[in-house]
Amino acid sequence: MLQCKKDNSKQLPENLQRSQIELPALLGALDSLSTYVYTKDLEGRYTYTNQLACQLLDRALHEVLGKTDLELFSSERCIESITTDQRVLATGATVALEETLALPNRRPRTFWSVKAPLRDEQGRIIGLIGISPTSPSASAPSNRPRPSSSD
Repeated sequence: MLQCKKDNSKQLPENLQRSQIELPALLGALDSLSTYVYTKDLEGRYTYTNQLACQLLDRALHEVLGKTDLELFSSERCIESITTDQRVLATGATVALEETLALPNRRPRTFWSVKAPLRDEQGRIIGLIGISPTSPSASAPSNRPRPSSSD
């Protein structure tokens, strides 16, 4: 029986080229959503926020990248969010819950948030992604799932 051995070395440049083309399209799509979208690394530093999240923070993307919640939000309101992030990173569980955050000199705001781990090609957790819809109907109790828990 004749078998062909697949040569992945010839596919790699094409795959890299395709992913480089898809990334700008994906980022553009995330910016068009009426949902706050962000990613963080294992230390809780922002590695991405879409335009809507930047508007909420009243900062440009380059001013957000590398910052933590403690640097962006009022500290008394972000400890719960940091604890949730640490749980997602430690357990690999997806968590959905209400979070209340406040920017300095602004009133607290409650968000319905879903946070999930980001994994590398080997399945290791390398950070998390979070989404929080802006729509009032998305945060209505009848339209949202029950908070998940890995405990």
